Amino acid sequence: RMSVYFINYILHSPVLGGNCSHEELKKLGMLEGDGFDRDALFKSSHGMGKVGKRYGLKTTPKVDKVLADLETLFGKHGLGGISKDCLKCFAQSLVCVLMKCRGACLKGPCTDDCQNCFDRNCKSALLECIGKTSVPNPCKWKEDYLKYKFPETDEDE
Repeated sequence: RMSVYFINYILHSPVLGGNCSHEELKKLGMLEGDGFDRDALFKSSHGMGKVGKRYGLKTTPKVDKVLADLETLFGKHGLGGISKDCLKCFAQSLVCVLMKCRGACLKGPCTDDCQNCFDRNCKSALLECIGKTSVPNPCKWKEDYLKYKFPETDEDE
């Protein structure tokens, strides 16, 4: 029994890309072109931002902890049912931002500093992990995105 887990673990190790299905990415608003859902993109991106803020001062957040938080928050806002393998890509990306771009992103996710830091340090790993060559950026609709709030829930958890 253990060996099956072990093989599974190796097969799903984050080194290999393409951990997210078309449907999962669509649900998160992370698919460009056909079937793009801007509201879902805002929701998932806003959720990652909220989770990131919780780790604002921790030096090295653990990916598994970030993953669990994303899972809970996404589930609460209608973005549940994303596999752990897929969500882990976003959790790892968030940890990357927290570790490498915290200063650059202090003034907000859509500042040039933050965007450039993400592009330089964290973007290629995320794209490889999810198995895509690009991902939509909510900052393309900066004004709307920065005003975004989760629909009818307590925003101030």
